Amino acid sequence: MRPLLTAAAAAILGILWFGVAAAQNYPARTITMIVPFPAGGATDTLARFLAERMRGTLGQAIVIENIGGAAGASE
Repeated sequence: MRPLLTAAAAAILGILWFGVAAAQNYPARTITMIVPFPAGGATDTLARFLAERMRGTLGQAIVIENIGGAAGASE
């Protein structure tokens, strides 16, 4: 009987904890999309098109960051 009571208590606490986690807004801040090619190319155009569609769906601002050269490797 004791293991059943423990399992039930754990299940109830888990459900309550899930309710707290589900209350958060996602995404809570601006999204940065990194494009590993210079601006103006076909990849940049596609990324900007996708960012616009994502903005409409997510309701959040999306910033495109082009990192060209050295295959997008940063310092």
